[in-house]
Amino acid sequence: MCQSRKEPELNTFPVRWPREYRRLAEALGRGSPLLAMGEPDPAGEGPDPDALADPTGEQGLMPVPFLVRKHPDRVVVLAASRCFLYCRFCFRRGGEAHRGGPGPEDWGRIYDWLERHPEVGEVILSGGDPLTLPDRVLAGIGRRLGRIPHVRQWRVHTRAPVVVPRRVGARFVEALASGPPCRVVIHANHPAEVRPALEGAVERLRTAGVPVENQAVLLRRVNASAPVLADLVRRLEGIGVGLRYLHHPDRAPGTGRFWVSLREGLGVVREAEALAGRAIRYVVDLPTGHGKVPVSGLAPVAEERRGRRRRVCYRWARPQGWPGVAPGQAVEWWDVWEPREPGPS
Repeated sequence: MCQSRKEPELNTFPVRWPREYRRLAEALGRGSPLLAMGEPDPAGEGPDPDALADPTGEQGLMPVPFLVRKHPDRVVVLAASRCFLYCRFCFRRGGEAHRGGPGPEDWGRIYDWLERHPEVGEVILSGGDPLTLPDRVLAGIGRRLGRIPHVRQWRVHTRAPVVVPRRVGARFVEALASGPPCRVVIHANHPAEVRPALEGAVERLRTAGVPVENQAVLLRRVNASAPVLADLVRRLEGIGVGLRYLHHPDRAPGTGRFWVSLREGLGVVREAEALAGRAIRYVVDLPTGHGKVPVSGLAPVAEERRGRRRRVCYRWARPQGWPGVAPGQAVEWWDVWEPREPGPS
């Protein structure tokens, strides 16, 4: 199914290409945004002082290994360590998520923890990509979650329907039906990824009653332009998939070539909304571990300049009722450096 090889010592994050997706990427020609997402660039993946070792703050939020809790009512389980395509912008690259998935004892601890926390009503499988697990394993996870009365739903976050659409077969759909009600969140970033093969995978899920949504990341060299982003939204809607979130790029080590500043990103999104005629939920996952917040809700509070570059410090104040943050608490952090007059993406 896939071709694998090792990168130079500069970056040990694997390189892996599903054959059909590689052909799709190459067909876009020189400067292919799909190739940019999966092919290493040693010149752009070296050390970067703006990078954050834990860009979403999740490493300190694991009450048991492989389980991340940012919110009172839901948790993320890093169910698998492998991917079908290792995206170069991955916010977990270099972290524990790609160094080995949970074994039987780890799953036992996860289920025990869930049973002791009745306030948790949703379990989200992430990774790696959960669909690298066999269907029988996914079905077993669903059945086990179904025996925990307060787990009302589960969610599977996966890029497999985009990069290996045929992975979404009848047995996988049956596995999703083995537990509580389930929804699937896919990860398409560029309009070219929305093709008949993906539409077929989505249709198989929707026919079985499984809702499908999409999460995308705003990425320089891929989709950080209003026409491309608007086209992505329209094409997803055309196959019955709504855009759950558009994520601001996380500042993981080795991903700097994809970053945009918050100000630049918000400008692109506002223009794309006008073109698409749709609102886009543009969010940033706070590096403090407080979860996703709307980029539009951030306030600039300071600015620093160096020559022809500048960076802005932003502040987020907890709205009334926001979970996981003490009332009145505010978070401040510096954005990436950008030209004083940002150029086109």
